[in-house]
Amino acid sequence: MKSQLVNETGITQSDIYVGDTMKHIYKHRYDILHPEFPDVHYLDYDGCTNLGREKATVSNTAKIEYSNRGETLRTDVWLNGEPCNDLVY
Repeated sequence: MKSQLVNETGITQSDIYVGDTMKHIYKHRYDILHPEFPDVHYLDYDGCTNLGREKATVSNTAKIEYSNRGETLRTDVWLNGEPCNDLVY
């Protein structure tokens, strides 16, 4: 997690969620992030609430907020208008 979210953009730590619904946040990563950002929500596959994580759960109201203020970020990013044509294997 970049400190710009909090230190430059001014996003409140408690409004930030970090994690993966299918993975754990391991100790070495948590120990780096948590001291500087103690109020961020650290999501974990199993929860591990005794270790400062929160269990990632399914929501009935999916919500994603983008930082682009409603502007289009990119257009025509697919090669020939088809997904996956521009992937390098």
